[in-house]
Amino acid sequence: MTSSEEAQALLAGAKKRLDYARSNHESEMYGPATSLAYYAVFYAAQAVIAHHRQSAKTHRGVQNLFWQLAVEGSDFPPETARIISTLETHRLKVDYTALIEVTKEDAAEAIHQAETFVKEVTAWFQRHRPT
Repeated sequence: MTSSEEAQALLAGAKKRLDYARSNHESEMYGPATSLAYYAVFYAAQAVIAHHRQSAKTHRGVQNLFWQLAVEGSDFPPETARIISTLETHRLKVDYTALIEVTKEDAAEAIHQAETFVKEVTAWFQRHRPT
């Protein structure tokens, strides 16, 4: 698989996780919806990293490498790039704190942020994909 094919597969995975997040939200499963919103962003960030023929071994590594490649080394908006760390914080609370209650509104906001991030990554690829 080429780096371009890997990047496209990861971006497709991001979009699939967004669909799963929306479906969980509609089913009133707000915790899983929030977690899936994070993973949509995580996969989208990995797509950009794969495009550069690089990889990271940890979630923090993906965040740092994405920032380096897409924000510092390119034209990805910093305010949008920060979504990944915000959603990771929410995901960690949801996935590892037994007593946390995620509201419908909280999950909707996480999905909205993930949609913003994935949309911007998609636009980034349109600007930077070799023709």
